[in-house]
Amino acid sequence: MIGIFWYYLSCTVRNRTAHQLRRLSNPRYAVALLIGVGYFWLVIGRGLVRGDPDVSSQARADIGLMAQMVFTLFFAASIAKWWLFGGSRLALAFTPAEVQFLFPAPVARSQLILFKLLRSQFVALFSAGLLALWMSAGRGLAFPMRMISLWILFSTLGLHQLGATLVHESVTSAGGGRLAWRRNGLPIAIVVAAIAGVAWTLFGAREELRAAVQNQSLIHTLDAVLHRPIPRAALFPIHILFAPLRAGGVGEWFMATLPALALMIAHYPWVLWSDVAFEDAALDATAKRVARLAALRRRGAVQPVTGKKVSRAAFRLSPTGRPEVAIVWKNLTAFSRTLRTQTFVLLIVLLALVYVVATFAAGSADKARMVIGAVSLAWGGLLAVAGPMWIRNDLRQDLPQLEILRVWPLRGASIVAAELTASTIVLTVMQFAALLVGFLMFRGVPSETFTPAVRGWLAVFAVIFLPVLNAMAMTIHNGAALLFPAWVKLGSERPGGIEATGQGILTTVATSLTLAVMLIPPLLVGTAGAWVGSLALGRGGAALAVGAAAAAVVTGVEVGFLLRQLGVVFERTDPSAAGIGAGG
Repeated sequence: MIGIFWYYLSCTVRNRTAHQLRRLSNPRYAVALLIGVGYFWLVIGRGLVRGDPDVSSQARADIGLMAQMVFTLFFAASIAKWWLFGGSRLALAFTPAEVQFLFPAPVARSQLILFKLLRSQFVALFSAGLLALWMSAGRGLAFPMRMISLWILFSTLGLHQLGATLVHESVTSAGGGRLAWRRNGLPIAIVVAAIAGVAWTLFGAREELRAAVQNQSLIHTLDAVLHRPIPRAALFPIHILFAPLRAGGVGEWFMATLPALALMIAHYPWVLWSDVAFEDAALDATAKRVARLAALRRRGAVQPVTGKKVSRAAFRLSPTGRPEVAIVWKNLTAFSRTLRTQTFVLLIVLLALVYVVATFAAGSADKARMVIGAVSLAWGGLLAVAGPMWIRNDLRQDLPQLEILRVWPLRGASIVAAELTASTIVLTVMQFAALLVGFLMFRGVPSETFTPAVRGWLAVFAVIFLPVLNAMAMTIHNGAALLFPAWVKLGSERPGGIEATGQGILTTVATSLTLAVMLIPPLLVGTAGAWVGSLALGRGGAALAVGAAAAAVVTGVEVGFLLRQLGVVFERTDPSAAGIGAGG
């Protein structure tokens, strides 16, 4: 069966590669590939050719130690999550074709698991190769040794996630019972004890860590704490996997690789021993995966996934009224149904964690609040720049259905305006939420920079100018999708590959430059308005508000002009000629 599986997987990789190469005859993909290769060369290739001579060996060792601790704790947290809350069910999912051909075949459960392991090796090897190139930088271990070490690391973690998912399915499934707990109780107890031991040790060393923050020796102190008996025993398997990457020579690397390889091989019988109906769990995970992908293709995950309750719409739509409102309602509903409760819970947990860490490090709740406030304000500013690329519940989602959009009894400008209104509202609400958290965190905290008056006028500026700025950015991105549909990602599909990265870079640069040029008139008018306001009202926040209002008016005029022009383009676009119709 290994030969059959290998033939199937090798043919899949070969055919996919041939398809990617044939696409290079299209200038769109050829240019995007060149940009993507250039980007990866700047990130990876330059470091491979020459290291940074300005970085001392001690600084490089500190960076390596810090990276090792960060990844150790990250992998430890991931493993704990897999055991306590279950791993991703996608670890069990097969493609529909694999289900159709492999499950009815005389293939044992162990052979199906082996097939998944073989399939995951292609991704693990590719990821290990890229990361090994980036880590090499002409120093340390040779590229093949780094790649083998990373491959062992990724393969072991992937196999452990699969095993933890099987154990979790066995214990929590309807068929689980005393037998499942009896067979899997020991590893669960070991994982829980390891988590508790590490947490207890870190809690007991809190004063040492706080002093280390003040003395700027946190890295070495935390490393010493993690090498105490209990954390060292709990994190011992992860240390084994990282040992080959820390080797200083070929002999040391070989001796460190043998235990890591043995740990990876030992996972295989453990996965097979897990008591779970693998076929049933895999079929269930595959069905949910197929339903989710089908819903995304139909309309941005608006269609409900089987077995899940459909969330209510953002607001109730009246049976009568302006038809543009129906388009806004549709796009807001599409966005609201893609949100997950876990996202908000994770955000709250992260904010609480930042607050605790900042309080611990600074020793003051006021400083911790300032840290959270600064992070929130920075996030609001980042949304102003990158938000239009992330939030796409607008024409970029609906343009593949251009044949349907064209038959709506609305002018083109009205359709384009209604399409981008929903994404503008979502982006503005997210920015206001981030800014509100920032302002609340700075409230009551003595600050010479963010005084109450400064915060108040900055809030006024944000309320006045941010909505029209977002409308301008969304207009440019939707206009790019309408004018150059071949160069913009449309719908819910997210193509991968180096050419997709290059295409994204090219689109981002073009839209950013366009936005910068379009903001020149509002900036000039806003500056003049602030100057006039300072003459009439005196220098201060009132003059800033006047300038923001003047800039907002000019930006609104530009948005209106662009919408009229894009409306004409929309009405004249032939879906079949553009290749973006429902059947394209």
